[in-house]
Amino acid sequence: MPKIGFALATALQGESDKAFWALNLALIADTSDLRYFSADSGLRLVVDDLLANYQNKTLMTVILLYLKQDYLSAQSTIQTTLDECDNCTSTRNMQRFIQQRLNG
Repeated sequence: MPKIGFALATALQGESDKAFWALNLALIADTSDLRYFSADSGLRLVVDDLLANYQNKTLMTVILLYLKQDYLSAQSTIQTTLDECDNCTSTRNMQRFIQQRLNG
């Protein structure tokens, strides 16, 4: 969670490439705590703003949708992310988290 928080803070500072890099690292690490995350209404507004800035980065879009608790939209976007990735560890981890939320 701290790594994802760092990625979001970096995105808020306008450093989109660095934020995307940090997000990839976060999703490759042990992110089992991510399933317990719940965004409050203030963070959801921030996530909405970030979504507008990351339309060309599908993995970032997926994680933002996940954090916003829009799991169906995240699921529909994850396949595009899988089709685009070279090293899919972070994407496959994210896919697993989405499935857990939809199934649980």
